Amino acid sequence: MDTTNMTEQQFIEWYQANEKGKYETPSMTTDMIIFTNQHEKLQLLLIQRKQHPFKQSWAFPGGFVDMDEDLDTAALRELQEETGLQQIYATQLYTWSDVNRDPRMRVISASYLALVNREALLAAKAADDAADVALFTIELPVVKKYVGTQRIMLRLSHPQKGTLSAELDITYTQVGKQLHEKINIVEQQNIAFDHAKAIVYAILRMRERAQTSPLALELLPETFSFEQLKQAYGAIMNEQLAKSTILQYVEKINKDMYQFKQV
Repeated sequence: MDTTNMTEQQFIEWYQANEKGKYETPSMTTDMIIFTNQHEKLQLLLIQRKQHPFKQSWAFPGGFVDMDEDLDTAALRELQEETGLQQIYATQLYTWSDVNRDPRMRVISASYLALVNREALLAAKAADDAADVALFTIELPVVKKYVGTQRIMLRLSHPQKGTLSAELDITYTQVGKQLHEKINIVEQQNIAFDHAKAIVYAILRMRERAQTSPLALELLPETFSFEQLKQAYGAIMNEQLAKSTILQYVEKINKDMYQFKQV
């Protein structure tokens, strides 16, 4: 049918009547990746799934986006429904779109990254379709950027909930002047969907951004000591940093926004 002489309103009406169901549409979800620290250990907030698929495995707080809400609204709504947490600042990190990432159907997920002071997460309680909620301590080695493939082990541990793990391959290929990064899950235990891949991706991005942005300071109270700052950087970077290195990072940040208390 020739639609070139239609008004836009006429075209929309014709399209909805004739073409709207022509293309399959995937479902959309959001996932909230919330990190905190305990001293120099990075921790991640996870919920235990109450329903299939991946029943009893651990996952990010998240869920399906309703037709009448945007992604930001859906992410915060799901977080509140599953954990009771509110007023968490998060920024959109990445959109996951592997065809078979969800066994139920074609699902695309937008992940959100949040770094939060630990005190704010202690009130989290499982609700809705979450059977449990817990902070897991993360072990992930430092990943070096070079052309080739590295196999790494991700471990998440909790004194009562046990240990979750995943073996992953990180491959870097040269594309122009940039290194293209690809993460593949080789094997995983008790981690739902492709969330092991998202955890590794989020940590790698945090380690990059912490060097040039006030990202690490999100883990701290309003007023903090240098030792607390050192612990926050150590948790993110997974290595002991010299005082001079931390101060170099801090110099790149607008220090007028924050209060430093030397002890």
